[in-house]
Amino acid sequence: MVAVLIVGKSGEITETKLKTFSIEEICKKAKVKTIDDYKRKHVWTVMLNKQSYSIALYAKTDGRAGQESKYDFPPPVDSALYFGNCMLVRQKDAIDANNVIDLSKSTWELIYEELFGGFDDCMDSEEESEDDMDGLAVGKSGYELDDFVVDDEETDDNEDEAEYETEEEIIEEPTKKAKKVSKKNTIKKVKEPTQEEYLGCDSELEEESYFS
Repeated sequence: MVAVLIVGKSGEITETKLKTFSIEEICKKAKVKTIDDYKRKHVWTVMLNKQSYSIALYAKTDGRAGQESKYDFPPPVDSALYFGNCMLVRQKDAIDANNVIDLSKSTWELIYEELFGGFDDCMDSEEESEDDMDGLAVGKSGYELDDFVVDDEETDDNEDEAEYETEEEIIEEPTKKAKKVSKKNTIKKVKEPTQEEYLGCDSELEEESYFS
């Protein structure tokens, strides 16, 4: 007996065993009524942990509408259209189709990831591209650029303080000017003569003009 994997048309994978390896037994386990188009369609070969794996795909390309397989097979058959249940069989090498060994679901998952180029690498590259987007990351209270955080609330407070200082300067400036003018007026102010002093000045002028 050999362990193989059945890929349901809905995409689910289940493990089963074949009593004998033959196309008739394969079609029986895959619940295929006719074996006319049910054949080996492709063989993937991949190195995993310094070990070579050859996985054969048995499927049919003829079928009725609505019976298409929804499973995403690895390249180069990722765009091919298969119908009904498919089967995955591990071969000892890529050439001899009759020399098969057991294939577990966990092993296929590792091979599947390797055939797609590694999902972890793809996810890491996407995360790096998001982090490197203009070097800008949004934080809880602001924006972070080159390890410098600008807080939105602090920015608003600084703007309010700047406006407040500007208003104080405008209010204080006229007051200072008024003080300066007041001092000048004080210095230039001359005491006005009294009426007696004024009359005294006239009499002196009249006497001087009489003797001349």
